[in-house]
This record gives sequence, structure tokens and C-alpha cells, in this order.
Amino acid sequence: MNKVHSQWIDFIVHLATGSTIVLAFGLLAILALRRQSSATKHLVGSLACVTLLLLPFCVAVLPSWRLGIVKGVSVQASQTQTPAANASTSSSKTRSSQTIHGVHSELNSNDVAAVVPGLEAESSSIKDPPPFSFYVLGLYVLGVAYGFQRLLTGHLLARRLTWKSRAVEDAWMMAVGINDLGWMDLNRVRVRISQDISVPMVTGIVRPTILLPESVTSWSDEQLHSAMAHEMAHVERHDLAMQLLASVAAILYWPQPLMRLLQWCMRIDREIACDDKALRGCPKRTDYARHLLDFARQLRERNRDLAGALAMARESNVERRIIAVLSGTRRRSPPASRSVAFMLMASLFCLLGSALVSPFSDGGISNAAAQESQSEDWADESVASGDHKSDSHDNIHVLYGRVLTPDGQPAAGAVVTYPPRAFQSVAIETVADAEGKFALSVPKRSYHSPIVAKFQSERLLGCSEAFTIDEPDAPNVRRNMGDLLLKPAKRIRVQIFDSNRSPVEKAAIFIQGHDCTVDQTVSDEHGQAELLYPDGFPLQAIGALKAQLGCDYLNFEVPGKAHHRDLQQGYEGDIEMHFNGIRMATVKVIDSNDHPVEGIRLDPWYIQKPDRSGTWNHPMLDAFSRTTDKEGVAVFDMFPSDQLKGMQIWPRLTRPDWFVIGTQFHGMSNGSAYVEWERGDSATVRIAPKVRVRGRVILPNGKPAANVHVVASGGISYGLLFNETALSDEKGKWEMLVKPSAYYLFVVQDEHYSAAAHEGVFVPSEGKAEELRFELEPARRVFGKIAGPINESTRVMLQQRSTRFDKRVSHPIQPSEVNQFYHRPPAAIRQFSKRVNADGTYEFKVGPGDYSIWGPGQNVKSFRIADELEKEFNFEL
Repeated sequence: MNKVHSQWIDFIVHLATGSTIVLAFGLLAILALRRQSSATKHLVGSLACVTLLLLPFCVAVLPSWRLGIVKGVSVQASQTQTPAANASTSSSKTRSSQTIHGVHSELNSNDVAAVVPGLEAESSSIKDPPPFSFYVLGLYVLGVAYGFQRLLTGHLLARRLTWKSRAVEDAWMMAVGINDLGWMDLNRVRVRISQDISVPMVTGIVRPTILLPESVTSWSDEQLHSAMAHEMAHVERHDLAMQLLASVAAILYWPQPLMRLLQWCMRIDREIACDDKALRGCPKRTDYARHLLDFARQLRERNRDLAGALAMARESNVERRIIAVLSGTRRRSPPASRSVAFMLMASLFCLLGSALVSPFSDGGISNAAAQESQSEDWADESVASGDHKSDSHDNIHVLYGRVLTPDGQPAAGAVVTYPPRAFQSVAIETVADAEGKFALSVPKRSYHSPIVAKFQSERLLGCSEAFTIDEPDAPNVRRNMGDLLLKPAKRIRVQIFDSNRSPVEKAAIFIQGHDCTVDQTVSDEHGQAELLYPDGFPLQAIGALKAQLGCDYLNFEVPGKAHHRDLQQGYEGDIEMHFNGIRMATVKVIDSNDHPVEGIRLDPWYIQKPDRSGTWNHPMLDAFSRTTDKEGVAVFDMFPSDQLKGMQIWPRLTRPDWFVIGTQFHGMSNGSAYVEWERGDSATVRIAPKVRVRGRVILPNGKPAANVHVVASGGISYGLLFNETALSDEKGKWEMLVKPSAYYLFVVQDEHYSAAAHEGVFVPSEGKAEELRFELEPARRVFGKIAGPINESTRVMLQQRSTRFDKRVSHPIQPSEVNQFYHRPPAAIRQFSKRVNADGTYEFKVGPGDYSIWGPGQNVKSFRIADELEKEFNFEL
């Protein structure tokens, strides 16, 4: 769900809550005034309808006070699994019989063709299916359209009745209207006769018209008087205009059941109020009641209920009206002026209250994207925290290029895939167009695995090289992947046995390369399977597992680190894998109050067996994960019985406002649990809410600075860092959620502006964090040149750091805030990496502060930049 769609859902839910308050308030008021006149109760219902019509405008314009009843919903990338059957050729078909957990399903990007030159709209990625709320919104729109169609049709039919009617020419009827009803203004109200109706009715808001049936010539004077008096009461009370407003409100709030109840009450009170007004000129209530009954009998012959007209009698309410007419104790007078003023004030209070009160928390749907954690490097931060990033144009990189067959022709219909990797359990796919062109939107990160092209039922595969993005957070990042040349696929056949040398069926099998999953399948009833991979793809391992049986793996050789048990790069042939039993492990997740947390996904990190070279760093896919139950417990039943080391397990938190405190063994760890076999087969993960930090960004002229990024860098030690970002609003205000009980370095800088950093900011776990103010000034320039042989991997590193916190800040460092691996106080740094230009030059834009800079193989140079606008550092290789 994108951000605009989420804001609409937020608006509609807020509107539903407000309309419920208004309708409940109005219906309770009608109930409380049940002994008052019907005119008074109808006025209450009319004011409720007007309030409902004004409510959307007030909700859109006025600020909201959030109650926190409904938690915010993060605007995140929807990893919906959709079939790849939309491809025009057989190349889009996957081996569905051998896939598990949707590995060959697609997670497609949106609107990427527009940003790639020369790419037709047809080559854009296959769209994700809309979320369920999209269909609910569509159903609502259809209901509104149907309601307005019925309303328009009713008014047109009423106009048609007027056009087909004829003017009254009988002097007797005119005399009744003028003499007996002296208050009737014949210049404003027309009286006509229609052969298409059976009971009197009034129509026309601007120019009211009383329509009488053909049978009026046989009526008595008293019967005609009752009919004319009732219809004129509708005109004097402006009931037609109020019915139109009520009908529009009922259409806009058609899913609201209380709206139907209010309409029913208003319909009855409207007719009884007109009866009360008509009775002022009728000496006998019994005669008027008899006339109503006569009209009701005629209505049975021809009944028509039009939206643009008000009939004198309806079968559904005639009994109530007769009882009200004959009652001698009912109040019949209209509300006094003081009562009307009080009702108007109450309606205004109800309108403002329902518009200002929102059921959401501060992290409501429309604000969730602004409060969601955003790391500086998506990949590294995802591994450390388990947070996800939203899939919007600000959080994607666009990869584009062409797919060519072995003879150099465009591979139309080839499926281009961004393989699954850690915290991305499904592939991201698109289809090449007739010219072989493709565009693929992927989550932004500094390091990207190779992308894979599949053609002709995967008999032909191609791949790119792995690559890095110098500035992954820059907007509109596009990368030309060049031509992906297809070649015959490489094949590895796998045979899996258990400890009794029996074939293992339905075991999950993976082939990995460059921190991603190249192919994935399951074994058949003979324990066999075939894996495919592109020629030239650098592989890391082949692994397999099955619950209750265990797992096994084989690594591929790494240049310079060959092992006799490793498979060679480019290997094709047969291999065997063996499951020799399991060792169970249990992880419990609890919150800061020691309550179990259900529904947290946990992913183990690596496997190490004594008869294999190195470890198996598998990519955290669904087959390895477990989810906590109601007791907060997840059981892992696939670890090998001869696992050498403890097991590191990463929680994948579903809420961006929570973080992992640590485990029962390592105190404040880097966000993972660690099962140490020497201490047992279990571990505990504790999670807690983040803390909100606020501030403002001011331009040099003192005005608020909008759309400026504020970055908070914090950590436990070097290598265990976490970053959070926020964007200032039109008032220069910003806020973010950060992990408490830690020190942070807060900075603001871009290509044009910077600000003095806030160093050593300690964010407490309880209480209010200090507000941080940034006053922008011109950005500083750090530049230089590298002399000597350079290539695409030649980079310059720049690190912004805070002075040691134990010397600068007054807050004491608690033992729990010291990392037990490194035995040193926390440090907050912010690190930049730039690939040098072809001529060896480089440039950084920074703000005032302390820095370190180094080139490839160079000593670190520390410096401080304050008032000067630039510093130069040159390196020689």
C-alpha cells in the first residue's frame, strides 16, 4: 500500500469514527426529546445531517488529537506473492512443482518504466495485487455512485411528473387554497393536477409545486383542505431541501447502519410535524385522521416513492401518524428560538469534537512512514535490527538493461530476477519487453547481488555482476546493468540421505551466491533434486534441511582459500548430502515487562559442522525461520546434532517502534539471540519500545527549513551501529524513534546546507529526551585527489565521530551500556564512502565537526572542520 492510499484509509477510518459520534449523539438527543414536538426532533436530525456533510472538510483541515485506540500501520513494501504467468512466453513459467515458500513468486516494483529512458510502458514490472483495503475503498465508491444515481433518477422523475401535469382550472379548488388557507402564497407555490399519482405530494425546491391526483374532483372541502394544508406545511418548513441534504448524507455514509436509523426517525417526525402544522386550521382531529386513512387506501393502488417529492401518505408510517394526530397530550408547537440556538451550539460542539478526535495513536497510518526507522545503509542495518523499509520511490533503486540470447538477439519475455536474500524472502521479478529491455525496482542498499535472467523454461540463464552504489540514499538512483547475455544453465543434481541411508523426501534445497539465493527447490520421493544456476555466477554454498531430520551443506571454493572439501566454481555434476539428526533449540521473546510476545519471526544465522569446511551462512529464508507462539516461544528443530558452535538467531520485528534489547547472556547485544550449547539449548530475547526525539531545523534567515534530513547515528561499539533518519516538515519540525539508553551523534547535512552536530546525546529509556535545534549554514567541502593507479574499487573513506563520551558527557555510563565483547564505552560515528572519479578526484559535503579520512592502504588522518569552508587531502598509492 502506498502512502497516498494509506492516507485515504486513515481519512476514511477517522471519518467513520467521527460519523459514529455524530449519529450516536443525534439519536440519543432524539431519544431524550421523545416527549417534545416532532418538529423539534426533526430539527435535531436535520442538524445531525448537516454536521455529517461538514465533517469531511473539518477532518481534512483541522488538526487531530490522537487517542491511541488504533495503532499505526507501517507503510511498508508489500511482499505479495503473485504468479509469473503474465509473461507472454514460456520463459516466465517457473518450476512450481519444486518451489517452496514462494521463492519463484514475484515482488514487483511500480512505475519504473517512466524513469528509464527508452523503456515502453509494457516493459514495466508486473503490478503487485492491490491490498484488501483497496477493494473495500472501491466497494464504497461503487455504493456512493449507485446512491447518487438513484437520487438523480428520483429528481428527474419528479420533474417529469410536474411537466406532464396540468394547471388547476377549477375555481372551487382555488377558493379553498385562498380562503381557507390564507397563508398560502400562490405566487410562490403552484398547484397542478397529475394523472400519474394517487395521493397529494409536493415537489420542487426552488419553485415548489403541489401535485393533486385526478380524483381530487370527488373530494370534499375538508379533504382538500387537509391535503393542501399538509403539503403547504412541507413547503413552509423547507422539507424538500432538508430531504436532499439528508439523502446526500445517507449516500456518503451508506455503510453506516446508524444513518439508516436516523433517516427513519426523520421521515416519521417530518410527516408528524407537518400534520401538527396542518391541524392548526382543522377543527376536528378525527376528520384529519380519517382523511389520512383514505389517502393510505388510495396509495395501495399506486405507490411511488420519489427522492424529489414528498407524498402525503405512506403505508409504512400512517398508523403512527394517526395515533399522533388523535393524541390529546402531545406537544405540537415548533421549537423556541432559544432551543434552536442551543441545538446549533451543540451541533457545532459535536462537529468539532468528532473532527478533532482521531482513533489512531501518534503512529497513525498517515504518519507511519515518517516515523518508520530508516537506516543509512539498508542492507547492513536490516541485518542488525530486523526493520523493514517502505517500498516507495525514495526507498528503491532502479536497475535497467537488456537481455540478449546467445546469438545476440533480444530475449523478449525473459524473466529478470533480483534473487532473494536476507530479510527478503521472495524474488523481485519483471519481464523483458519485445526489445529485451527491462526495468527492475529493488530496495535501496549500498551492495547489490547479481541479477539473473531466465529464458525458455530456464534452459538459458544469464546474470550481471555484483555491484555497489556509492550514495545509496540519494534520490532517483538508477543503474544501467548493460546487456545480460544468456547461456545454457549450469546443473547440479543433489541426492539427500538420512542417518539410515534412506532417501529424504521434501527436503528444502538451496544454492547460494553473493549473499542471495540463486535457486531453490525440494527433493522428490527418491531424495533427488536438480538445481540450476547461471554460468559465471559466483557461488557460495549448497544447503539442504528438513524439520526433525537436520541439515547439511557444501561450500564452494573462494579464491585464495581453497579447501579439499569445497566444490569448484562452475561445478556441474552429482553431490550427496546427509542428515545425521538434530539438536533442538528454544528461543523466548519477552517485552520490557517480561510478558511473552507472540508472532515474532526468528531467523538463525549460520550452521557449522565438523566434516564441512567453514560455516553455512544461509540467507534467512522461510524454511529456516520460526515464529513465536502465545507463550512467546519458538522451537528450532533443524540444527544438526554435531553443530560446533552456538547458534545466533535474529528477531525480525514487525513494528518499527520496537527494538531488541539483547539476550540473557550478552546483556545489551547487537539485536540477536545467542544459543550457547555449553549453557543449555535456550535463549531469551527482550524487546522494548523506542523513544521519541524531537527538534527543529532553521534556515540562516531564521525561517523553518522543510524537507531536511536529520540523521541519528548511535551504537554500542564500532561495527555494532544503528542509524535513524527523519525529515523536517513545513514548520521545520522533525521527530524520530530511536533506541534508548544509548549515545547518539545527530547531524544535518546535504549538498547545500549543514549544521553543527549534536554530539554525545544520551537518550534515556524513561523521561523526555531533550529537543535538538539545528541552525543551517553552508556545507563544508572536503576534497582531494589520489595519485597512482586507480580502478572502480578505489574509494576514499570519511568518518564523522564524537569525542569519547566518557570524557565529554556528564551522564555516567552504566555497566549494561558497555558491550561485553569489546569492553569499551559506546561510540557513535557516521561513515561515508566515495568512489574516486576517473581522474582520481573525490569530494564530500559535510558540516562542522570531528572527522577521520583515509584512502586505500593509507594511514588515517584526523581533523576538525569549523569556520573554514573546505579542506583538501591528497593521497598517493
